[in-house]
Amino acid sequence: MKHTLPAAATMLSLSMLPAQVVTTSVSANTPLTATTLVGSQVNQSSVPAGPLSLGAAVQQFTNGIANAAASWSGGADAQAALVQLHHGVSVNATQPPSAAACATDIVVEFTASSSCPVLLEFARQSWNSAGVAWPTVQIDFGNDGSIDVTNLPLNGVAIEIADLGPQPFLARVVMSTIVVGDGFADTLVDVRVRPDNGLNTVRTAVGCGSAANALQVVPIFADRGVRLDIPLLSIGAASLPTVLVAGANALPQLLPPYQGLPCLLVPSPDVLLLSTTQGLSVPVSLPIGVRPLQFHAQAVILSPSGLMTTDAFLVAAL
Repeated sequence: MKHTLPAAATMLSLSMLPAQVVTTSVSANTPLTATTLVGSQVNQSSVPAGPLSLGAAVQQFTNGIANAAASWSGGADAQAALVQLHHGVSVNATQPPSAAACATDIVVEFTASSSCPVLLEFARQSWNSAGVAWPTVQIDFGNDGSIDVTNLPLNGVAIEIADLGPQPFLARVVMSTIVVGDGFADTLVDVRVRPDNGLNTVRTAVGCGSAANALQVVPIFADRGVRLDIPLLSIGAASLPTVLVAGANALPQLLPPYQGLPCLLVPSPDVLLLSTTQGLSVPVSLPIGVRPLQFHAQAVILSPSGLMTTDAFLVAAL
C-alpha cells in the first residue's frame, strides 16, 4: 500500500529527526613522505604511521626548485562524510638534476551511529605537465591487503554499502607521485560517503522569477530521509516571505504571471510552512515502515513585484 503525505503528515516538521551520526577519520598505514632531490642533496619530511589529524600535511620545499606536499582533510554533516587527499609535486629547473615525490598510504574509516545504507564514492582529479608520469592511486576496499583498483580512473568508482553502522568500514588509498626534471603533477582524491536512500526525485515544473532554483531536495542520513532547503531571499535589506508547500498529490494551479513569465504551483496544499525572517531547512523522515511513499514540494515567494515560484519536485521513496 502506498502512503501519501497526509497519512504520515507528522513526518514533515521543523523539528530535528532522530540523531543519525556518520563520522570519518584517517590513519597512516605506513609513514607518509615528501621527498626532494636537488643535485646530490636529498631532503625528506615524514609523518609516522598511526592516527592522523584531519586538516594536516607533510611537505618538503627545497630552494624554490623542488617542492612536494601531501595533505589530508575532511569532515561530516547530515548529508555526507568526505575525506580529501591531495598530492602536489613540482620541479622548477633542469639543472642541477632535480626531482620531487610524495608517497602516502592512508586508511579512511567511516562509521554510523546506527545501520544505514550508503554509497561510497572515490573521485579523482589530476593535472600534470607533458612528460611527467601519471600519478598512481590504488584502492583497497575493506583494507584487507588486496588492491581492488590498481589506478583510480578520472571517472571514479563507487560501491554500495548496505549497512554502514558502528562497526567501521575501512578503505585504503595508496598514492604515489613522482616528478623528475622540470614539470609538475597535482592529484586530488575525494573519498565520500552519502546516503543511499532509495529515492527518486523528479522536477515536475520549472519555477518563475529569480527564485526558480532556490528549493533544493537533499538526501540525508537520518531516517533515510530528505531535507528541503530554501535560503533566505531578499531584495536589498528586505527579506521576502517564503511559503513551502507540500502535498500528497499534484494539483496544478496557474498563478498570476511574474514579469511576463508563467507561474505554476503544482502540490496540493496539504502542508504549508511560512518563513519571514530566515530560510527554511525542513527534514522529512522516510523510514522503511512508511514506504512506498511520495509527496510533491514547491515554494512560493512573496516579492514586491508579485508571486515567484521555485521549481516543483516529486519525491518518491521506494
